[in-house]
Amino acid sequence: MDDAFDYIKLHGIDTEESYPYLAKLQFWCYFDKEKVGATLTGYVDIPSGNEKELFKAVATVGPVSVGINAGGYGFMHYGSGIYEVDECDPQKLNHGVLIVGYGSEDGKDYWIVKNRQVTKLLILQKLLVVAI
Repeated sequence: MDDAFDYIKLHGIDTEESYPYLAKLQFWCYFDKEKVGATLTGYVDIPSGNEKELFKAVATVGPVSVGINAGGYGFMHYGSGIYEVDECDPQKLNHGVLIVGYGSEDGKDYWIVKNRQVTKLLILQKLLVVAI
C-alpha cells in the first residue's frame, strides 16, 4: 500500500466519479490530473500484528487502511455476522480494506471493515492478522 500512498502524495487521486472501480484487469492508468479529488500529505505504517497501535489509530485518528488475505471461500461469500478465520498468512495479503471501527459481541472482539468490492460493511474477527 505504501506505493499507492506515495503516488497519491505526488499526484493526488481521482474521484470515484471520474475513475470508477472496474472489476477487471486494466493495463494502463487513466489518471486525469484535472480531476483530482483528494491529496495526501503523509501516512504512518503500523507494524504488522500490533493490534494495540491499530486500536489506538482507529480510536484517535480515524479509518485505517490494511491489507488482508481475501482469497478464502468464506471471505468471498460473506453474508453477515462476525467473519472468523482459522489462520491467516501475513505474507499472502492480496486485498486492501478500511478499518472504520471496532466492537465486541458475545465476548468476541472484532474490527468493522469497509470492503469496497462488496460495497457493504464486513465484520472481521479482531484476532485476524492484518498488516498495515
